[in-house]
Amino acid sequence: MILILATVCSILQAEPKKPCKNIVLSFAEEAVDGTPMGLNQMQCFLQGQVEIAKWQESHPNWMLAKWHCKVSNGKFDDVDL
Repeated sequence: MILILATVCSILQAEPKKPCKNIVLSFAEEAVDGTPMGLNQMQCFLQGQVEIAKWQESHPNWMLAKWHCKVSNGKFDDVDL
């Protein structure tokens, strides 16, 4: 599983006290036959841009400040923003 760790900031003036927050997006790439593929940082960099674009489309009041990828063991206890 790949985790995308991102910091996003509100573009609304109504949220001055906490304009930015950290989010975690996850995805797993599958082969054509539906079996999980091994993922690496390069694949995350390429597919991560697509996943972030999807997130931004559905969250128009937030802008991306920074992001990076992490290959995960499937648990969120190893997340370090």
